[in-house]
Amino acid sequence: MKLVLDNIVKEYDNRVLDHLTVDLDDYQSIAVIGPSGCGKSTLLRLIAGIERPQSGLIRVGRWSLVPEQIAAYQKTIGLVFQTHNLFPHLSLKRNITLILEKTRGMDKQTASDKADELLKLLQLEPEKDKKPAHVSGGQAQRASIARALSTDPELMLLDEPTASLDPNLTHEVLMAVKKLRSLGKDFIFVTHEIAFVKSFADYILFLDQGKIIEQGSVSILDHPQTEKLNSFLKNVYYD
Repeated sequence: MKLVLDNIVKEYDNRVLDHLTVDLDDYQSIAVIGPSGCGKSTLLRLIAGIERPQSGLIRVGRWSLVPEQIAAYQKTIGLVFQTHNLFPHLSLKRNITLILEKTRGMDKQTASDKADELLKLLQLEPEKDKKPAHVSGGQAQRASIARALSTDPELMLLDEPTASLDPNLTHEVLMAVKKLRSLGKDFIFVTHEIAFVKSFADYILFLDQGKIIEQGSVSILDHPQTEKLNSFLKNVYYD
């Protein structure tokens, strides 16, 4: 995956992403970490094309995120947010088949087969006919991941997918995400789970107060070069 942030500025909630610049190539899994309010989720929304920067240019793979390319680009990505965002009145399976029928024009049988395949992959077959309120938070979030995968995205964007879950359910979801790496997908993800970052990421961006303070391989977590990263790591649990 290629990711270029060219002098990105974005004002949000009286804060700002301050001239972010990176040029990365050939990484499969990029983690964005940092303290609350540092701009992690805003950066992910910019990379998703949901929001636009005040200035600067973003390039992801073959795409430049300019207005005329964003709609086509967004068909190549899958998004998973902090909460599962499933349709509450539909079963887990129907949450997937509806998307495939309406956005990809699949017939009902093809969509059903695809949903069954993904629900099996994420160990949700027994729950497929249940509505989100009748499954655990971890199961609902795994169903959200299945739905994001259903359109066969090239890139998965995950924004704190375990933020609202207890430790057991957090482990359940993160193990499901690890399974997806074998499918050849690329990932950019925001998380506070540093142990997961160490086992899953190829490259790390550490943000603080809207700036990239440190970046590099996972080794920066064991040998931080700045006091800000060192202090951040002291305040989170990691193995």
